[in-house]
Amino acid sequence: MNDQSFNAPTVVPRLYEIRVEGLLCSEWSEWLNGIQIAPQANGETILRGVIADQAALFGVLKKIRDAGMPLVSVNRAASDAPTARDTNQNEISEREK
Repeated sequence: MNDQSFNAPTVVPRLYEIRVEGLLCSEWSEWLNGIQIAPQANGETILRGVIADQAALFGVLKKIRDAGMPLVSVNRAASDAPTARDTNQNEISEREK
């Protein structure tokens, strides 16, 4: 096999949004490596944060599995997208007007 036939991609931290069933409080953030916790009105929780690489992503997903949290989705998020917390704050601000 030629060593030049495979070019490993550059490892770049990525912003991920993970949805789980159930409502988690912010105290879970530290256990999940500082990921933001945003409980939603529909009974799901959005976990959002920058994850260093695929190994770190699988580590977070393993913690979610081991805690028995049903996984809804995992998505790489656009870096300029508002966080779930920003979205909730916007909804609150709109109601106050």
